[in-house]
Amino acid sequence: LTGKTEDQIEATGNVTLRQNGQSISADWMLYQQRSQELDAQGSVVLKQDGNTMSGPHLLFNLGNSAGRMEQPQFYLEENEAHGSADVLHIQDRQHFSLDNATYTTCPVGNQDWQMKMGMLELDQDRQIGVARHASVEFKGVPILYTPWMDFPLNDQRKSGFLAPIFGGTSQGGTEVTLPYYWNIAANQDATFSPRIM
Repeated sequence: LTGKTEDQIEATGNVTLRQNGQSISADWMLYQQRSQELDAQGSVVLKQDGNTMSGPHLLFNLGNSAGRMEQPQFYLEENEAHGSADVLHIQDRQHFSLDNATYTTCPVGNQDWQMKMGMLELDQDRQIGVARHASVEFKGVPILYTPWMDFPLNDQRKSGFLAPIFGGTSQGGTEVTLPYYWNIAANQDATFSPRIM
């Protein structure tokens, strides 16, 4: 551990920094005291509010909890979701976005289904995930593509369109059904399924 008073601190070898319920571990860290900027490299693990993000490099501001992590692996405790991405952008403790991400709630090592997307936004304030250019895969086979979709991050029900159903009959020809799930109240719901033949 080396540093200058009110300037910077450099730490090497199994470094852990804790502040305001956050914990950051890495092989090497450089902390700028005036700007509160942190540069962490090598086996970086960021833990906050039950979430764990790990990767090789993290740039982070301890003042506003904003930062950027390369090649992250993430785990969200509330719904036991996990995944990976090219880059993690941290806006604050409740808002994240990930570039070229995967996301699943299957147990680790048994990923029967997962989503792959160009961008994933996680809003833990509202408990909503928004995926852009997303495909849903089952056992590695893509079964659905959508340019945009949102989904709950917990077990709450949410109104919205469900996966379309394609088919056909000899009399009706080609058919497309687009179900809509309506969460009316805690004890009521309905599904409408308009069908084009």
